[in-house]
Amino acid sequence: MTERVVIGTRGSKLALIQTEWVARKLREIHPKVNFHIEIIKTAGDKLSSAPFAQIGSQGIFVKEIENAILERRVDLAVHSLKDLQTDICGGLTIGAILERESPRDALISRQGLKLARLPEGTVIGTSSARRRGLLAAEGRGFEIRECRGNLNTRIEKLKSGEFDAILLAEAGLRRMGMTDDVTEYLDVKHFVPAVGQGALCIEIRADDRRICELVSPLNHEPTFIACTEERSYLADIGGGCHAPVGGHMYYADGEAIFLAFVGTCDGSWYVRRELRAPKGEAHGIGRRMAEEIKALPGAEAFFEEVARDAR
Repeated sequence: MTERVVIGTRGSKLALIQTEWVARKLREIHPKVNFHIEIIKTAGDKLSSAPFAQIGSQGIFVKEIENAILERRVDLAVHSLKDLQTDICGGLTIGAILERESPRDALISRQGLKLARLPEGTVIGTSSARRRGLLAAEGRGFEIRECRGNLNTRIEKLKSGEFDAILLAEAGLRRMGMTDDVTEYLDVKHFVPAVGQGALCIEIRADDRRICELVSPLNHEPTFIACTEERSYLADIGGGCHAPVGGHMYYADGEAIFLAFVGTCDGSWYVRRELRAPKGEAHGIGRRMAEEIKALPGAEAFFEEVARDAR
């Protein structure tokens, strides 16, 4: 009898593309296993037009899927790693993190203007607190408005004139084959990506050895290490998706390089910081970064904002 494994996912076009890609990889490795995809509607999908500030963003794209794993209605789930909260639901674990796609943010501007040339008063759409904080830190007088919905919806809002420009993740645009309209890809050293941005992860039951064995060949160790450090940093900084926090680790010339951005939503205080370590000694670099930032003068303004928004 053929073994049947059920994969849980959101029903958005991007989520399905990502999940089908992972399922195809699993079928190639395990041709005798029947991998079936099950769509689960999450709170983030049901409230697709409400601002995150009203509904809260922590886990809104994964909670219902995690419940399905725990209840054994599905055996594993495919997530965009940046959607997965740092304090994973009890009884669950990350079984694999796949090799990361580009982590950069992409700017799409109606007038074809790059970020450096956008004038004061430009209306920029984003649903991300991190992007909002980074834009405010530019000190350019941008008007930043909430922009939610799937990629097609957000691009249509831009083209209809609701926004002058929008910011999106390059990885999602590439997976959807929608890069033609991109005006500029933003340098990660200046526009620091979200923790886990560009990476897909597979979430499983912590005690399910069989599913762990099935998915572990997809794990990309360098990406896993980098994303683990990023998530440790975010957990120590706090605020999750509610706060303007960026964190990204990558490798170059035998080094692990950790980039960080932390700031207030109005841009009145922010910091960009970089830490380096030999590639084989990256363990703990994320926590070291968090501790350094928390010790900086003025950091209390950020943590006061986080505490206020969490209430």
